[in-house]
Amino acid sequence: EIVQAGGRPQPSSTASMALESHQWRRADVWSFGCVVIEMVSGKPPWAPLGFSNPHAALLHIGTATAGPPCPTGACLSAGQFLDCCFAVDPEQRWTPSELLQHSFVLGETLPVLTP
Repeated sequence: EIVQAGGRPQPSSTASMALESHQWRRADVWSFGCVVIEMVSGKPPWAPLGFSNPHAALLHIGTATAGPPCPTGACLSAGQFLDCCFAVDPEQRWTPSELLQHSFVLGETLPVLTP
């Protein structure tokens, strides 16, 4: 099977394409966690760190060892949900199916986090 990459055809096995698709799903979970932060806080996920420009933010995100901080005032279940979305190792990141069973999604509220 031939796949376009950088303008040139590249041979690719079905197995490697399936792996690639799996990694994209895990990246989507990370992105979804960012959306949840924006919905809860009304601000971009990394806003509390106060980056001076988008390039500084991208450099930080690319080298970070943890996801963005949980919004102040979020309940404990929201923080735990976001931890599941932001596992740095994609293999440790929850799948969409797993997230649907999380207490945050199921509406089981836990105490509010304090800074």
